[in-house]
Amino acid sequence: MAVAFPRIEFLTLDVVPLIGHIPRHNVTFEVYDFTRKLLLEDGSQDIVFLNGALEIVRDYRTLLHEVYRVLRPGGLIHFSDFNPNFWDPEDTTTPARRTNPRGCEYFDVVRGRLSAMGIDPNTCDKVPEWLAPGSDLWSEGEKGFQDIRSDIRTYPAYPHDGFPCMGQVGTEISMYIRHLFVQSTGDGLGLLKDAGMAHDDACRLIEDVIEEMKQPERCSLIKLYRIYATKI
Repeated sequence: MAVAFPRIEFLTLDVVPLIGHIPRHNVTFEVYDFTRKLLLEDGSQDIVFLNGALEIVRDYRTLLHEVYRVLRPGGLIHFSDFNPNFWDPEDTTTPARRTNPRGCEYFDVVRGRLSAMGIDPNTCDKVPEWLAPGSDLWSEGEKGFQDIRSDIRTYPAYPHDGFPCMGQVGTEISMYIRHLFVQSTGDGLGLLKDAGMAHDDACRLIEDVIEEMKQPERCSLIKLYRIYATKI
């Protein structure tokens, strides 16, 4: 985006420096715990993007209030994140227990652990009502957001070549999605152990989740939420 809009100034924040970035004249990189407070002046920003922050933000309402503070009137908030679960392709409001019992068991543990850490795993569904003008998030004199739009998209957690689930993703990205699924599922080992599972049991559950998802008839869905709103 910084390349596409060279005259726009970008500030990117993270809580830890995960990867190196290519220096650009219009991008500033900062690392600090922005989940508690944004070190920015009131009304100083035109757009704020919150991408993939759910799993590190214990108090999302406070973060949204901070975004409201730093946005100018008419400024845009763009939220993008996942609801942590596998979802039934025949009813995307229902966890895929019918096809992926081990996968849902995995996410039951993950969601429970997130809740124990003070993170609401259902944040994606609650953000629109939190942003609304009548929300209890706003103090006297704060008007909230308007033009709130929630775009929920689904895609297969593990696309299978030659099967209907491939119709939801391009062939050029399917290999990446499969790799990401295996990698991110394995990354849950620490959460499973923190929740009290023995190491061998946690490893076995991860293996079962991956093997389950590799069966085309068990291809469940991931839900990605994109929520937009403008500050009143």
